Amino acid sequence: MEQHKIEPYSLQKGGYCNDTLTYFADDVQIDVSGEFYVDRDNKLHHTHIFDDGVEMEIVVPYENF
Repeated sequence: MEQHKIEPYSLQKGGYCNDTLTYFADDVQIDVSGEFYVDRDNKLHHTHIFDDGVEMEIVVPYENF
């Protein structure tokens, strides 16, 4: 089974429900905009689903990194 990789790149805050998370999934750039879940520790959570059905969670600080 092939191992997937996720590499966070940037988070741009655009205000209410308008943030954009950019990351690389298996070296392909992905841009996701909208509302994200942010936990009590100020970490943003997003789940990426690869074409083969494998799901990987991305957890990054909810700040521009």
